[in-house]
Amino acid sequence: MMAGDIFSVSRHTTDVAARALQDRFFSDTDVALKRILDLAALRYLRDGSITVTQEDVTDALRLLLMEASRP
Repeated sequence: MMAGDIFSVSRHTTDVAARALQDRFFSDTDVALKRILDLAALRYLRDGSITVTQEDVTDALRLLLMEASRP
């Protein structure tokens, strides 16, 4: 729903995101979903792509993990 009518999300990408976020707090999940959409939006601005990809999911989670590990 957060992707709205602008971005398409495949069932596979949705499943990957759901599995990755299943044991997180709601607040963490919201932040992760926003980061995923931010990455998709950046790619849209660069090349016009309107699809949220599995790479967006993994990159967003990796970035959040890196941010959390900073002192």
